[in-house]
Amino acid sequence: MNQNSEVAMEMNIPFLGRLSIDSELASLCDSVKSKSLIRII
Repeated sequence: MNQNSEVAMEMNIPFLGRLSIDSELASLCDSVKSKSLIRII
C-alpha cells in the first residue's frame, strides 16, 4: 500500500488506485490532513 492510498483511507476518501495521483493533489491532501490534525489538537 502506498502513502497516497493510506492518506485517502485515513481521510475516508475512496482511492482510485488504478489512476495515477498528481503529486500536487497528494500534497494538498497532506496539507488538509495536517490542518485537520492541528484543529483536533
